[in-house]
Amino acid sequence: MMGLGMQMLLLSQMMKMMMTVFALVAGESGQAAFSGARPAFGSGGGFHAGGSPLGNFLGSSGAGGAGGAASSAPVGDAKSVGGGFVSPVDNYRISSRFGPRKAPTAGASTYHKGIDLAAPLNTPVRAAKAGRVTVSKDQATGYGKWIEIQHADGTKTRYGHLNSRDVQVGSQVQAGQVIGKMGSTGTSTGSHLHFEVLDKSGRQINPEQVMKL
Repeated sequence: MMGLGMQMLLLSQMMKMMMTVFALVAGESGQAAFSGARPAFGSGGGFHAGGSPLGNFLGSSGAGGAGGAASSAPVGDAKSVGGGFVSPVDNYRISSRFGPRKAPTAGASTYHKGIDLAAPLNTPVRAAKAGRVTVSKDQATGYGKWIEIQHADGTKTRYGHLNSRDVQVGSQVQAGQVIGKMGSTGTSTGSHLHFEVLDKSGRQINPEQVMKL
């Protein structure tokens, strides 16, 4: 018969073997689980956003998809008014149309080279089309505080009598981007936007011929 000491030794060895087997099984399972749920890191050790909601938002460049240059797609809730333009102002009334008129105040022209869109003071004014700001300045008379934007097709738009100018010369703006606030600066009788459209030759044309205001 096997002595008690020998039985205890065999039992101890069996326990060690079982613990070793359990440890191996647990280690392989844990490694497999970790491999299936590991965070996405690139070969260089940096975080890689691809394949995640963050990656979908940032895009492959990881920069929010801004692209640098102004996009032609309208921003915000800007309203399309045809001809590739968006409305420069929301909730306005036309107070003076393009063409011959009686001068509304001393110093004002009797031939109106734009269209006046009246709304409350500090109403946001938007870029009617994407482009580059070529003028952003203040005048004591005339346009007052005003902005000019040149567009990719060679046309320009002007925004006069502003209360504030929020873009500088050289800025790239998107259609619908807020560029300033409505005011009554310069030669003006009340809060409104004087809005002009210039063709490729630099001649003012009736905005209502190229868009529906």
